[in-house]
Amino acid sequence: MDTQLNVIEQTNILHIKSVFTKKECDIITKEILEYKEKNGTSLDRKMSYEVNEGCWMGQPQLHNGFSQETESLLIEKFRIACNMFYQSMPKPFNSNKRIYENKNRKSWEVWAWANVNEPGSENREHVHTGYFMSGVAYFRSEGTGMIEFIPQNYLYKTTHVDWPYHSNCHYEPVDGDILMFPSYLLHKVERNNSNKQRISMAFNATLPSDERLL
Repeated sequence: MDTQLNVIEQTNILHIKSVFTKKECDIITKEILEYKEKNGTSLDRKMSYEVNEGCWMGQPQLHNGFSQETESLLIEKFRIACNMFYQSMPKPFNSNKRIYENKNRKSWEVWAWANVNEPGSENREHVHTGYFMSGVAYFRSEGTGMIEFIPQNYLYKTTHVDWPYHSNCHYEPVDGDILMFPSYLLHKVERNNSNKQRISMAFNATLPSDERLL
């Protein structure tokens, strides 16, 4: 029998391991904390959300908070991760939307910010509306709480409990790794029950304007 598989319902989460070395994680962590110490009560306060009490958010890359070497490394790694996630997406057909070509993009428009979660803090359920994909890079996060992903069909019980995609999932953070996921996917981060700060960078990305999907 001849068959052809189409995919119109699937949510990819891509775990990219060992993107950053331990030395790179230590350098990035140091620069984030130094920037927070110097500038944490200025522009960065505007980025904090009441629902994330105890979580500092800032953008060192916009205020000369990173060395040129660190900033270039982050941009390169984030764009590589975006391409890897884009490549992981199965190609649908017979769709009423223009089909994308599964190829590497020259660049991505990326918006990134650093997170420092103090002990006892958490990041409650949220999505990153309006972006194509999102990611989180871990630098000093092991043992500080899992990230959990909650698809809408599971949240609202719209699919049968035996449906393969009727489930949530979680990941323990591993320093040096990146997690990629679609920006519409609901997610949260557990309370940091350790005695150390959780340090990571999150980012959103979309296709460059000249390559945007119609």
